[in-house]
Amino acid sequence: MCCGLRSSSATPPALDAATALAKLLAFRRDRYTVATAAAQAQASAKLAESAAGLAKAADAVTDLLDLARNAAASSRKGEPDLN
Repeated sequence: MCCGLRSSSATPPALDAATALAKLLAFRRDRYTVATAAAQAQASAKLAESAAGLAKAADAVTDLLDLARNAAASSRKGEPDLN
């Protein structure tokens, strides 16, 4: 994986983050509506999947920030090239 531009799955990091956020919001709704132990376990599984997805997205953002810092640090100093 180079610089967080490609996730380990086939989906882009932004889509992974959006999916994780949707799961987090689903957990938030489900925690008030669960009636059985099985439903509670499903809601908890959604929370765990959400945490993993958000951590993966955070890693991708960190990698992109590192890439931007490295690019800025290696840029040429002095007069701008107007050509």
